[in-house]
Amino acid sequence: MILVIGVAFISLAFIFSIMGSLKTTHKLPSDSRLNLYQDQLLTFGTWVDIQLLARSQAEADQVLSRLAQEFNTMNARWHAWLPSALTQLNADLQSGRWFEINADMLSLIERNRQAYEESRGLFNPALGKLFEFWGFYKNTPKREALPSTQELAWLMEAPPQFQHIEIQNQKIRGTHPHLQLDFGGIAKGFGLNVIAQVLKNANIYNALVNAGGDVRAFGQRGNRPWKVAVQSPFGRDVLGFIEIKGDESIFTSGTYERNYVVGSHQVHHIFDPRTGFPTQGIASATVVTDDSVDADVAATALIIAGKERWQEIAENLRVKAALLVTDSGQLLMSESMKNRLQLVAKPSNNQ
Repeated sequence: MILVIGVAFISLAFIFSIMGSLKTTHKLPSDSRLNLYQDQLLTFGTWVDIQLLARSQAEADQVLSRLAQEFNTMNARWHAWLPSALTQLNADLQSGRWFEINADMLSLIERNRQAYEESRGLFNPALGKLFEFWGFYKNTPKREALPSTQELAWLMEAPPQFQHIEIQNQKIRGTHPHLQLDFGGIAKGFGLNVIAQVLKNANIYNALVNAGGDVRAFGQRGNRPWKVAVQSPFGRDVLGFIEIKGDESIFTSGTYERNYVVGSHQVHHIFDPRTGFPTQGIASATVVTDDSVDADVAATALIIAGKERWQEIAENLRVKAALLVTDSGQLLMSESMKNRLQLVAKPSNNQ
């Protein structure tokens, strides 16, 4: 989990539909023409925190209104189980017939395909039925009993992959009966890329957006860099701080984020596409990248890659710096992260 210093933030599932906001304004010392405007957008139990530097309240309000519209649009298109453009897309893919698709959705599918290939298949958005099987297509995820390997055989013996999606110009079809796309592993990254472009098009060159604990920031907070704190996966303790350099994304994925308990077992939302079961070994992964989609994909893929392959996958996904925390509390860091993370505490798993 990532927390912006000085900003109260609740890290829950990231869903885009805007329900309310809280605005504040602060004068910054570095440029008398710019004020810091903060807006917390409430989204079905999740706070999306936006901080930006603008010349006036009117300018800030106009930009913030546009961001809210973008979030609403993305929610309407990408929701995995409520009626949306994505659920309709999956219904069409499962029909096996050719159908036309708009350019925006095709671009998103191709970006998911790229992530699948660069992660060596560890990031597999074609396995939406796996998330549904484990009970995560609900606001409160739950399954009454742990499944056996045999119970998953219908899906995992020959699982759907991206080669089961065929594309010809603006037409597409699915060739696997269990193919079901889930954009949850890429939606925040794709969305924050869109939001960053909206801000820059509006001549906002200093901003930070914290979406469900994942950050996209550029410019500065007045006369100092944006500073982000990395939280322990085992509680509310802060492990350390990372300063933003230029335009960067800092994303964290963790097994603590969305889970439930069956008997004495905790079931979390990060699944190994090779087995169909929740991952083991890595409790959280924090990455720094130039692109928000790369960050979103990598934060999940590195957990699945584990101790043996995380460095290989990080390089494939253009990760600038990476931090992994194992289930036992061990820190695994890239050399670049060692140089950037201002470590203040070590994680402790007392479970």
